[in-house]
Amino acid sequence: AAAGGLELVEGGPGGDLDKSMFGSPGSIPLLTHGDLKMAQSTAMESYLSILAFPDLSPAMRAVDAQFCCIKEDACAAIYKIYFNPAMKEKIAAQDIAEEMAPVINKWYGVVEAIIPADGFVNGQAYPTAADMVVVNFLNAFHVFKAGVIASKIDVAATFPKLKALSERTAAFPAVAAYLEKSTTMGANVMGLPTQ
Repeated sequence: AAAGGLELVEGGPGGDLDKSMFGSPGSIPLLTHGDLKMAQSTAMESYLSILAFPDLSPAMRAVDAQFCCIKEDACAAIYKIYFNPAMKEKIAAQDIAEEMAPVINKWYGVVEAIIPADGFVNGQAYPTAADMVVVNFLNAFHVFKAGVIASKIDVAATFPKLKALSERTAAFPAVAAYLEKSTTMGANVMGLPTQ
């Protein structure tokens, strides 16, 4: 939405909503647009991408969807560590690099291998959903940035194309404006270590 110049109004945790009306069993995220109510991150990203980038080819849309699905796979793998009751003491001691590093190396490595050294993923003059996935990997504290911190991996040295693409995308004017005002990108809802 930010990359395409769409304005989103962030509504919080939705505690007062009947989430079943969105097709959700009770969790977030949720999206309302006119009469449309929906759940599921990837579905929302696809919908917003159609609105934000109406000129993308089917192949470009497929690449964006692929990156969004990779993001969800990486998120699920990171959650398995943070929500594993057996890891509670290690998490509190900030001692989960052994568990987190393989997850970060796997998923960030997959993305590093398929992104360009210059420009944006779909070769447009502007970033699309694929590029925003990379911004999320390095800037969304919950749970991607927290996972990187916990992994003790030097992203700039290990994933230089990923770091460079994140910086290019974050510098794009519409994205920079969003990042400056976002209350969710840096949110540390679980109180995880920030260094």
